Amino acid sequence: MKRFFAALAALLGLSHGLSAAETCLDAGGSQNLVQTAVRALKGTGSDIQRNQTGVDVSIDVNGRLCSLCGMPLPERTDRSRRYVQRSDCGNQSLFEHPENKKKPLVQFTRAANGNQPETSAWCELNSQKVCADTLYNKDVLYQAKSIDIRLEPVAQKYDPLYCEQNGWLTDDYRALQHDFEGMKVKADEFCNSRREVWENMTLDDMVKVYYPSKARGSPTLEEGQLIGSWTCAMGSALCDIGYCAYTYCRKADGSFGIYDDCEGWDPVKGMPQGI
Repeated sequence: MKRFFAALAALLGLSHGLSAAETCLDAGGSQNLVQTAVRALKGTGSDIQRNQTGVDVSIDVNGRLCSLCGMPLPERTDRSRRYVQRSDCGNQSLFEHPENKKKPLVQFTRAANGNQPETSAWCELNSQKVCADTLYNKDVLYQAKSIDIRLEPVAQKYDPLYCEQNGWLTDDYRALQHDFEGMKVKADEFCNSRREVWENMTLDDMVKVYYPSKARGSPTLEEGQLIGSWTCAMGSALCDIGYCAYTYCRKADGSFGIYDDCEGWDPVKGMPQGI
């Protein structure tokens, strides 16, 4: 989640010491557009500075800025599987509408209607849009396979705790890594059990909890569970559940393992049960 929230923070223009690089990943010659957006956010009073690590920002098919919009890494996919990225997202992009950070996130959720697919804050805000594509492709592990968390040392400490605090490292979730409909039911049950927490939540509400935990390097149980509830407000917890189930385990010595630190992990199949 550290990487996800870094990108979100760049979009939100929060002045909590987090900085955003004026770079663009996989965006061809569009770096200047990102620079323009960053300067525009600065003009609203944001404290965004250069950082060598950067944030995962790219340009979508409509020429809009988009955070966390990648696809599964080739070495993690079944070669017979073909993925599609949604082209109808970003209508309420935080780059263009920073005021949306103060709106209840459920306002961006809409059921499928006629020829229009369902949508949510993941899609409408173009923020962690990889989750909207996860749901569209009906692949629980789409988001998980799109990132390499070994490149994010802070997240390696923060995220497995966040996952465990929400109960997402257990075998009942791992068993559903390749069962989209089953995981959707499980994720809906999780969100329904916490509806009172997230039904009026805004992005501002979430980051006010996240930043104190980020400063310490790990979340308290209450913080981790609130952030887990935030995924429900965004539209679905399924994507983060899949990310957790695929990426982390508890090893025999009590420490967390990542990917092939965990016995039996496979880049295509994910994390085995019983570890």
